[in-house]
This record gives sequence, C-alpha cells and structure tokens, in this order.
Amino acid sequence: MQNTTIESPRKRPTGVTIIAILLGIEGILAIIFGILILTTSFLISHRVTVNGHAVVATAVNVVGGFLGGFPLIIGILSLIFTWGLWMLKRWAFWATIVIAALNIVIVLPELFQAHPNIFSFIIRVIVPIIILLYFLLYPQVRHAFRM
Repeated sequence: MQNTTIESPRKRPTGVTIIAILLGIEGILAIIFGILILTTSFLISHRVTVNGHAVVATAVNVVGGFLGGFPLIIGILSLIFTWGLWMLKRWAFWATIVIAALNIVIVLPELFQAHPNIFSFIIRVIVPIIILLYFLLYPQVRHAFRM
C-alpha cells in the first residue's frame, strides 16, 4: 500500500519573508565588504613588498585576512540562515530566536556607558525584540515552521 497521507503545504508568513530578504541583503553586503577588505589588504601588502618591507607586508596580510575574513564568514552564515528561513526550516526558527536574544544581550551594556547614544540603543534593541516577539507570539509563524 502507498502512503496516502499528504502533507499540507506551508505558507510562509509575510514577516518571515521580509526578515529573510533583509537578512539576504545583509549577507550579500557583508560578503562584498569582506571581499573588498581582503582585496585592498592584499593590494597594499603587494605594494609594501615591492618597496622591500616583507615583514610589514606579512602583517598587513594577516590583519587584512582577519578583518576581511570576519565579514565574509558572517555574510555566508547570513545567506545560510536566509535559505533556512525561506525554506521554513525548523533550525532557522531556533537560530533566529537565539540570534535575536543574543543581539539584545550584546546591546544592553551599551546603556550603562557614561554617555550612551540612546537613539542607536533603541534601534539596536527594538529590531531584535520585534523579531523575537514575532517569532514567539504569532501562531502563524510557529505553524509555518511546524512548531
């Protein structure tokens, strides 16, 4: 006998689509930024090497590799999360919740600085809070991810 149970198609909520698109744009920009930093550092190190400063060129390569590699890795991870959100993967649901919560925790110490930038703080806290509440409180989102 054939398995006659048919899984109902899942509809991606509009908010998840918007978050996925914005995350994808962020990922592409991070990759471009990382490539630009890597290219610039390698061009500078080549120029320094031509002038006979091999040790300085090596230092520029190492620093440029770290500074360019970090946004490159973040961009690739952002595109992986974008795909997960777009395809309504359960791991992407939990990854989004964890990342939003971590973003809130990371920004909180900024409030206790001597002269905090309140506008920046509000923007950097409000967006993750909205995403967190949207993912946790809207039943359509939980249903879409089969939670």
